[in-house]
Amino acid sequence: MPYKTKAELERKNWKTIPEAVVDICAADHCDPKAAREQLRKALTDDGLWPLRWQLEKGDRTPPWGESIPVAVPDDLPPRGEVWESAKIRWQTGRVRDDWGDYNKGKWRVLLIHRLALAHHWQPTPTVHPTTLGSHASNVHSTQTDNIVSLSPHSGDDRPSSGWKTKRGKRPRIKNYLSKHFADRVPDPGVCPRNALKADILKADSSLEPLDEATLKSAIDEYNAEVDTRGTPNPN
Repeated sequence: MPYKTKAELERKNWKTIPEAVVDICAADHCDPKAAREQLRKALTDDGLWPLRWQLEKGDRTPPWGESIPVAVPDDLPPRGEVWESAKIRWQTGRVRDDWGDYNKGKWRVLLIHRLALAHHWQPTPTVHPTTLGSHASNVHSTQTDNIVSLSPHSGDDRPSSGWKTKRGKRPRIKNYLSKHFADRVPDPGVCPRNALKADILKADSSLEPLDEATLKSAIDEYNAEVDTRGTPNPN
């Protein structure tokens, strides 16, 4: 398997506008036109933060360094009502940046974090009953970005073999993180912890109540493990 840089792995956490439209169509069983209307509505309502621009050759970027003043404008997409009239090329996913300080007027690729999308449009599960045997009706499945996690059975109906349950909350949270983050979990400014917590509880409601300290400890442990081995545990 070819080596992938951390930047390439991190890119997998972000969706373009065409990719987001596909996800919305699948989740809402609607046509692309309706999905685009839903997406614009969510952007206008500031319901899909964090957002960012895809950096391309020739883009101007904010200066940095010790001699740079603290108050330097960032190069992030806008938030809120401006999206109601934003100029969007739906086929290519490019938006005309009419607001920035560095690339104003340029058509740029908008990136939306996949967890923000999944918070509103839960991806459709692709688990087939034939792959789960006689226990299929007792398995609760959730999927984000074609990654499926299965909640363990309860009671005497648990399979006798081939099913391991990790005890404690932190190991189960880390297992979720390993399936949804190809690299380290981004900082809270990029990946809001409230949204992440909601997604984790959707995948495994038995983790309730989940306090911030436990979630933070699990994230810190997971990131430390990623830093140690270079790549996350695929299991």
